[in-house]
Amino acid sequence: MDTEIKQIQQTLGIIKAAFNTNKVYAKAKEVTSMMNAIKKALEEIWKARDKFEQKTESQIKDVYSEIDNLKSEVDAGSKSHLKKMNAILDTTRNDIQNFREEVKDKISELGIDAMEKRHNEMEMEMAQHHENINNSLTQITGEITNIKNDLVTAKEEINNLIEDALKDIKDEISKVKSSKASTGGSRRVFQPYVDRFTTQTDGVTKTFYLSRAPLKTDTIKVWGTDFPIILDPSVDFTVTNRTLTLSANIPAPSEGATLIIEYFA
Repeated sequence: MDTEIKQIQQTLGIIKAAFNTNKVYAKAKEVTSMMNAIKKALEEIWKARDKFEQKTESQIKDVYSEIDNLKSEVDAGSKSHLKKMNAILDTTRNDIQNFREEVKDKISELGIDAMEKRHNEMEMEMAQHHENINNSLTQITGEITNIKNDLVTAKEEINNLIEDALKDIKDEISKVKSSKASTGGSRRVFQPYVDRFTTQTDGVTKTFYLSRAPLKTDTIKVWGTDFPIILDPSVDFTVTNRTLTLSANIPAPSEGATLIIEYFA
């Protein structure tokens, strides 16, 4: 029995020596391995205790005392190790918190938040300008299309008027020729003339000077961009020798407008 007790005491001594060594705190892996060794030793001790339950009371008390001492040392060592680990964790947390505060202060100093806010505002303003420009372009495109359509219509009307006027002139010429042929005598033939005043239209001028004096006022034809219908010579204008003046009820041709006057002289 003494031999067995000595063996137990020897085992306890090995455990104490292993626990007291600095390697316990070297790495977490070594601590875990040491705790497993202690657990295994305790299991052996409990098994040995069962074997020696019949031994003397004093010897058993000694064994129990050794076991209690070992448990106390183990508890103390574990608490000390945990305390150190907690201290390290607390220090790390404090360092991280301080670093975060420093970064926050630096961002505030640099005005990054204000810059980011202004950047977002500028992006919104640019998006609004872009939308306004697109809307304006769409509106302008529609207006240009309408203007093109109006010009095409006006051109067709002017061409029709010119064709009608030329036809009337040809008819007049034919009548003159027929009259000359029927009388068999010589007579003066009046020629048709066309004067264009597009370069003189300015939105103000209403008096225009013909290249020749017209034969008759009622044969004069006046039309243009602003007058798609031929003007009435008895109401819309007057002619004195070579001067043609638009009446008060007829506005001056707009700037750059086409103005054509046909007559016989």
